[in-house]
Amino acid sequence: MLLEVKNLCISYKEPLIKDLSFCLIQNQILGIKGKNGSGKTSLCLALAGILDEAFIQGEINIQGEDILDMPISERCQNIGIVFQRPEEQIFSPIVEDEIVFGMENLRFERNVMQDRLSEVLNLLGISKLRKQKTNSLSLGQKQLVAIASVLVMEPKILIADEISSPLDEDNKKLVRKVLKDYANDGRGVIVVSHSKEDLEICDKIIELGGQDED
Repeated sequence: MLLEVKNLCISYKEPLIKDLSFCLIQNQILGIKGKNGSGKTSLCLALAGILDEAFIQGEINIQGEDILDMPISERCQNIGIVFQRPEEQIFSPIVEDEIVFGMENLRFERNVMQDRLSEVLNLLGISKLRKQKTNSLSLGQKQLVAIASVLVMEPKILIADEISSPLDEDNKKLVRKVLKDYANDGRGVIVVSHSKEDLEICDKIIELGGQDED
C-alpha cells in the first residue's frame, strides 16, 4: 500500500474535512472531486506534508511511515504535487533549470539529471522550450514545465490538483495519458478535478462531502 489516510480531519476556524479515510495502492489512480470550498486543495497540501500540522488531525502514512515524520528530502522522493496555477510553482528563470532544481538540491548525479530531463521534455513535447525563459511562456506551456519538474523526481505518489485547466485540448489528452502511464509503472496518482474527462481515467473516486464511487 502506497498511501493510507485514517480518520483525517482538517479544520481552520471551522471543520473543513471530517473523518476521511482511504487508501492508494500501486498502479492506481484515485480521483477526488467536490464543490468549491470542500477542501480539495487543503487535502492535497496535507497529503504532501506541506499543510501546517496545527490544522490536521488523523494519520497520513506513506508505506507505513507518517508523512510528517519524514525529512523533506524523503518527502520529495515519495510524493510530488502539481498545482492548478503554474505561477505558484515556477521560480527559476530558465526552463531546464526549473525542471532540474529538485534533483540538484537532492544532489542527483549529473548524468541521471540530464537523462531524466531529456526524458520528461520529450514525454511532454516541450523539448524546444528547454532553453527558453519561463516568464516568456504561455500559461499552458508553464503548466507543462511545472508538471515536468515533478515528474522528473519520479515520486512514488503524484498529486495532480486541477492541472489540466490551463491546457488546450490536445495537451489535456496528453497529460491524461502521461498520468495513466505513470500509475501503471508501479506508482500511484491522485487526480483532483471538476472535469468529467479527467475523472474518467480514475480507478476510484472520492467525493468530498459525499459518498465514495467505484
